[in-house]
Amino acid sequence: MSENTSFAFVANLLDVNCNLPFKVIEDCYFKKADSIQIVQIKKSLLDSGYFYEISNFNLSPYELVYVEDLNTPNQKVFKSQQLEPQNWRYYILTFKENNSIIHDLARITNLAKIEL
Repeated sequence: MSENTSFAFVANLLDVNCNLPFKVIEDCYFKKADSIQIVQIKKSLLDSGYFYEISNFNLSPYELVYVEDLNTPNQKVFKSQQLEPQNWRYYILTFKENNSIIHDLARITNLAKIEL
């Protein structure tokens, strides 16, 4: 895997249970974002206003998980729990050359019966 690559953020909240990185197609890999990429992703999300409400509290859905609150036995209540940075769920696709490969992958995934 070449280090001279671009990347695209996978905005879906994924629960990935496989060895990373893995090759999607030639010169395109699915992997966890590194710390520098995470800074770029967070800035881009903040600039876009995508998470405006929660960004005021310095929260990100990629940095937390919801767990059942066991202190409420008569009802199901969930609370957010902050993940350790190594468990954050910022995933990316790395690729060489230009963004056309991401456009092609997006079109291909539209053919799948499940959401990719």
